[in-house]
Amino acid sequence: MKLRVGIIGAGRMGKFHLDFLEKVEEAEIVAICDIRKNCAEDLAHRVKARVYTNYQKMYDEEELDCVFICTPAHARERQLEEAAIRGIHIFVEKPAALTLQQGEKTYKVIEKSGVICSVGFLWRYSEGVEKVRNFLKDKKVALIDARWYHTIPPVAWVRSKEKGGGQIVDQSIHLIDLMRYLVGEIQEVYGKATRGLFPEISDFTADDASAVTLTFKDKTVANLSSTYSLFSGAPLGPEINIIGKRMLVKINSDKVEVYTPYEEEFKFDEKAHLAHMMKSPKANIEQFDIQLTNAAMKEDEIFLKAVISNNSSIIRCDFSDALETLKVALAIERSIHLGKPVSL
Repeated sequence: MKLRVGIIGAGRMGKFHLDFLEKVEEAEIVAICDIRKNCAEDLAHRVKARVYTNYQKMYDEEELDCVFICTPAHARERQLEEAAIRGIHIFVEKPAALTLQQGEKTYKVIEKSGVICSVGFLWRYSEGVEKVRNFLKDKKVALIDARWYHTIPPVAWVRSKEKGGGQIVDQSIHLIDLMRYLVGEIQEVYGKATRGLFPEISDFTADDASAVTLTFKDKTVANLSSTYSLFSGAPLGPEINIIGKRMLVKINSDKVEVYTPYEEEFKFDEKAHLAHMMKSPKANIEQFDIQLTNAAMKEDEIFLKAVISNNSSIIRCDFSDALETLKVALAIERSIHLGKPVSL
């Protein structure tokens, strides 16, 4: 069975998903929509799709089974809701919304319509992440240390906190979602942020950097550091370290490393412990790839399979789950604004 697919947003993320959808047997891309006609034409030419500059017209004229909404965060609300009302299944990029009020309103429309909706937290579809999740199932985590180092966003709407939500809501939200997926629900956040390093960039209104402490319901504690202050050529990107009893899991956008003791037996004795430390003991290190490109393709494939089988349970982040991640990100923003901890 082939699904008739439309794409709204012919920018970076629209191209990103088109690259995968072209290879998926179940997908027939019939329409591309973007307010910039030339951008829509560039993508449509690749797959012989029809071009639209008005998403409502596309919804009305095409008998779409599903739509991939890849527009800026501030532009998605009506695109989502009108697709749901028409019974069109939805894949939408994260974040689910820019405000909780907006997100909850959209969720009600999606729930009432009965359409399947998947939100683009692609790390959940990584085989490496799934191995970590299985490894952590019976283990207690004590500390998470996460960071996302980046440079000034090259895309104008991402530079704008009003349009993109800022780094925590737009980018570091991936790490927040990964923490929830691997460890559990978050109970309290306390954030601080700074801005003003780049007065010469008039449209840059996001924070330069932020530091957040998070407390989980199971009392795990975490730190999340985010910055846009760096430059291309510096060591950029995400990293997350998960620490528990005699274990360390290191995750970045390339690989996972799991460190466990070389010697499993452990009976604490002060002198023996000190002597053991002085020997530079070995650790068992298991390493595997994150394969985010494969994860992205799997994310799209699973969404299409969910639509074909009418089985939303195989989707790893639906709109409701994405709202829970958004709640944490927005609580951090509120904490930064208020200057005090915020409970969820």
